[in-house]
Amino acid sequence: MSHEWIEDEDWVIKGPHASLVQRQSLDQLEKAVYGMLKAHRAMSVSAIWQRLGCHLWEVNAALKRLQAKGLVEESA
Repeated sequence: MSHEWIEDEDWVIKGPHASLVQRQSLDQLEKAVYGMLKAHRAMSVSAIWQRLGCHLWEVNAALKRLQAKGLVEESA
C-alpha cells in the first residue's frame, strides 16, 4: 500500500493511528467526498469525516483539492 504525503500548512500531525487504517488513495477519497456533497448538497466536515472512517487531515486534503478545482465552496 502506498502512502501519499501532503504538504500541510495547518500543522496537523500526520501519522498512523491505531484505530485508523488507510484504505484508499487521496484521489478515491476526493471522489467519495464529492459524491457525498453532490448527494447531500451541504455537509459539515465532521459529518463527512464520520461517514468515511479516515483521518481528518485526509478529508481536509480532499476538500482543499475540490476547492482548488472550483467544485466545492465553503459556506457558513
